[in-house]
Amino acid sequence: MEKRKTSKIFVIMLSLVVFLSGIGFFNILQDDRITILDDQNEKSSKVTDLYLMVGPKHIPISAVERFKEYDINLELSDEEKEQITALEVFFTMGNRIPEDTEKFAKNPDDYRLIITGNAENPTNFTYEQLLTNFEIKYILTELYCMPNLRGMGQFVGPKLYDVISYTNPDNNATKIIVSAGDGYQWNYTLEEINEYKDDYILAMAMNGYPLAIEHGYPARLAIPHEPGIKWVKWIVEIKLE
Repeated sequence: MEKRKTSKIFVIMLSLVVFLSGIGFFNILQDDRITILDDQNEKSSKVTDLYLMVGPKHIPISAVERFKEYDINLELSDEEKEQITALEVFFTMGNRIPEDTEKFAKNPDDYRLIITGNAENPTNFTYEQLLTNFEIKYILTELYCMPNLRGMGQFVGPKLYDVISYTNPDNNATKIIVSAGDGYQWNYTLEEINEYKDDYILAMAMNGYPLAIEHGYPARLAIPHEPGIKWVKWIVEIKLE
C-alpha cells in the first residue's frame, strides 16, 4: 500500500513538472534570456554601456535617446504611478529573446517591421517611422498570463489599425499573422482589428520607459482584455492573408 501511495505521489509531481515547464514557469525562475545578458564575465561592461537598468530590466539607452529626440512624452502622472505595476517588479515570461535584439539595442535604426502579403502597399517601417508617422496612443490596461501572473501597465505606441491601414490591404486579406524574432506567431482577423481600432496598439514603450528587452523591445502588441499569449513580443513581420 505504501509503495502504491509513493508511486501515485511521484506521478502527480511529474505531471506538475511537465505542466509548469509547458507554461514557461521554470524559464521565469531561471531568467532564461539571451546570451548577451547571461555572459556576465565577458560582456558586463557592454551591457552597462548599452542598457539603462530598471531593476532586472534592460532598457536600450539608444531607445531612450530616440524618444527624447522625437519629443514623445513618457512621464507618468502621480495618478498613473499609483495605478501601474512598477517596471522593476513587472512579471516577464520566459521566452527566449532573439539574437538580433542586441543589434537593435545598439542602433534602433537597424530595426525594420516588415509588412507583406495581400496589400497594395507592402512596406518596411523603421523604428523612427513607427514613432513619428502615426498618432501615438497611450493605453492603461492589465497584462495577464497563466498561472495568475498580472501587471498593470501604460503602453505607448501607434495603433495597430493605423499601421495596417497604411499598406491598403486588398480584398483577399481577412487576417494578419504577427511574427516575433524568436519564431512565435499569432493570428488576428482584420474584423477584430477594425472593431478595436482604438484599443490594439503596437507598443514601443511601457510604464514610463521605452520597452525593455524582456518586454519585447523594439515593439510588441498590447491587446487589452486578452491574455498575454496574444501580446506578441519582438515583432519583426506582419503578413496579410
